[in-house]
Amino acid sequence: MRVLGEAFAGLAVVFLTITVPLSLDAEATSLVWAVEGAAMCWLGWRQDRGWPLMSGVALQGLAAAAWFASNPDFSGLPAVFNGPYLGAVTIAIAAAVSSRIFDLLNERRAMPFIRLVAGCLLLWSTLWWLGAGCIEIIMSVHWKYYIHALPAFVAGSVALAAAITRVISWSRPSILGRLLIPTLAFGVAAVTVTGQPLDDYGWLAWIAILASHLFYLWNCEDKKPRLGR
Repeated sequence: MRVLGEAFAGLAVVFLTITVPLSLDAEATSLVWAVEGAAMCWLGWRQDRGWPLMSGVALQGLAAAAWFASNPDFSGLPAVFNGPYLGAVTIAIAAAVSSRIFDLLNERRAMPFIRLVAGCLLLWSTLWWLGAGCIEIIMSVHWKYYIHALPAFVAGSVALAAAITRVISWSRPSILGRLLIPTLAFGVAAVTVTGQPLDDYGWLAWIAILASHLFYLWNCEDKKPRLGR
């Protein structure tokens, strides 16, 4: 019965994957495929089977392709609550969840390939998260503000990663704290260009950067950031 149930589940996934692009536009398809990919990774971890795991990763790659195929245009849309940004964030979150699932799988059967996939998924998630956020800031914020908003966003993302590390005892996101170094460098470069580091809400950005740095250091106390759990 278990084999029969898994066979029907596999067929359901195949039909859903085929039906979605026929019924929805590319933007919605990317969102559904990203969520479906994360769900497939979870199913593969629960069943301890390889094909749902790799199918889930492949679906997330298809989700990214569908997102680009939708010709996303951030201009003229409401800030944050718009299809292109939410689709990109969904892809980022699905990849992060899948990375965590592969790390859990690595605890069950330690293999270099599993750790590699987990690391690549987290990198993929980070690129989508930061890329979508930076584009949204550039398109939605006045040019004289985004020179401070961009490093503040990166610093806030690092703080979020540190909080996730502490809440669910997942050490891999702690490596994202290394982003604080180029963020601080960008902030210093911005100071040399503008000459007024605290104007145009620059003071708020620097508070966010320093607070994120302190929180990251506190979170890493007695723990060394490493690429795997």
